[in-house]
Parts: sequence; C-alpha cells; structure tokens
Amino acid sequence: YVVAGRRVPALGGVTLELGRGEWLALVGRSGCGKTTLLNLAGAAGLPTNGHVEIEGVRTSSLDDDALTGLRRRRIGFVFQLLQLLPTLTAVENVELPLQLAGVRKPRARAAGMLETVGAAGLADRRPHQLSGGEMQRVAIARALVHEPSLLLADEPTGSLDDQAAGAVIDLLLDLKKCSVRAFSWRPTARKPPPRPTAACSSATGSWPGRPRRRARREERRRTWGGPSSSTVSSSVP
Repeated sequence: YVVAGRRVPALGGVTLELGRGEWLALVGRSGCGKTTLLNLAGAAGLPTNGHVEIEGVRTSSLDDDALTGLRRRRIGFVFQLLQLLPTLTAVENVELPLQLAGVRKPRARAAGMLETVGAAGLADRRPHQLSGGEMQRVAIARALVHEPSLLLADEPTGSLDDQAAGAVIDLLLDLKKCSVRAFSWRPTARKPPPRPTAACSSATGSWPGRPRRRARREERRRTWGGPSSSTVSSSVP
C-alpha cells in the first residue's frame, strides 16, 4: 500500500503450503503481517506480487463474484474482533452464512454447530450478553457452520484469560470439520501458541520458509484419510 507517496510493503518473502489435515500457528509481533497473510490465504485480498492458490485455483484468476463464492463455500474466518452482529442472537449469527448461501431451514444446522462447540445454551443470547470466551465459541461456530475446508483464525485468544484461551485452543485443534487450519499469534500472548509455528522475522512482514515436516505430514494424511484434496499454497516475493 502507499502512504504519503511512499510504497510500504505489508508482506513479503512468503512461501507456504498447507495440505489436508495440517494446521499452523503464525507467530509475530503486531504489524508484522499476520492478518495480511491470513486475508490473502482466505481470498479476502489479492497480492500485488506472487500468487495464492486454494485447492489448485489461483485467487488472482477469479473475478469478484467467484471470490465471494469461494469464500462462502470453502473458507471459514474467525476475525480478530469477532464481528458478531449485535442485533442478532448467537444462533442467528451462526446461521447467517447459511442464509447467504441459500441453504433452506438453516436454524437446525446452526443450533447443531453451537452444540458442537459447547455453546448450545447460548443460542438466544445477543453478543452483549456473552463473555469473551462465549463470543469466541459463537464466532468459531459461525466460521464452521458451512463446513469449510479451510479455517483461518486471527489471534483467536488475544482478549481471553488463560483458562478461556486454553479451552479455545483445544477446540480449534480438535476440529474435524476442516481439513486445513491456520491461526495467528502475538508473542506477547499469555497463552503460548500451538505447534507447529512459523515466525515473522520483521515488522515488514518477512516470513522465512517453514521447515518441511514430511513424517508429520504423512502421519496427518493417514489420520485424515488419504492424500491432500484441500491445499492452500502461497508465494509472495
């Protein structure tokens, strides 16, 4: 992006590939490019250089309608500020992606997802009636209700105490609905990030290559049943 006529690199030096059954924590201080990387991986933005592929499709080859359709069908996003709509109840927030996708009678499916994340008793509450950890669970349910193949969570425990943060981490790592998961983390967070991790090395968003974990990758593929069918890869010079 450009500030006062000066070009500012938000992200650079990224080469990353995640396959079916894998997850990754992106660790770095505020401003180093974690959110930018997640937005690019989730087709919420397009890189000015390099490319991003989701399940073999380059996001830069898609028009706005196709990008919207890709996000709506294949990607779940837990936003840093959660973005729950204050006028809707928890179950109404969760069923919103289904309504946008044209799913008929989405209420039962939304209620079932709240139960999956341990928030069944919160269905009729509005966001201002929920604790931080409860809102986080509702946001995760909303991100999962359409059964995406990719889940992206931007600092999912940033505002939670240790107990609530631990519960959210356990929930994210135990998910069986998504085949690929990536989370962002600040190094100052009270709860340490899950492993494996990739660390940002500077405030300009430089991410050194992640070492290959072939044995672990093969183990995950066996666990999740078969070769990668949901792959997110990115290369941003």
